Amino acid sequence: MVSQRILAEVVGCAKSYISEIETARANVGLDTLDDLSAALRVDVVSFFSETIIEYNGLGLLARQRVTRNLERLRVAANLEYTDVAAQGGLRVEYVEKIENEGRNLSLDRLEALAVGLGETPDALLKKARVQEPFAVRAARAKQNRLTITPPVWRLA
Repeated sequence: MVSQRILAEVVGCAKSYISEIETARANVGLDTLDDLSAALRVDVVSFFSETIIEYNGLGLLARQRVTRNLERLRVAANLEYTDVAAQGGLRVEYVEKIENEGRNLSLDRLEALAVGLGETPDALLKKARVQEPFAVRAARAKQNRLTITPPVWRLA
């Protein structure tokens, strides 16, 4: 058990802010969630789940996960930025900036983004799989006598 005072010192914020977070009176940003997860040694997804996932200090930051998962989920659902924005009550430009620039966003905005995608916030924070480059996948497929098709590139 870590006291609010010690947690505040480790994270670099006021004890009162930790108290506000614990009582759901503060709208926390993803960067703060990253700091809290590192201090508590749990994965950031643990804040949205009944299960505590151990933090290993490796992998993507929360905003990087959101960026990758937003694109993956949006494309899989065949949604445009305008669709996500309209469903989540967000501006189209804001959704684009989150996906393209990895903006820090608050929990309220994370929830709105999840609504826009028809998902839960933890779906946006799950560890994003990094796909191997096509050349690596093609070499492995050749070795296993499989064929794969190269990616299709779209020009904007």
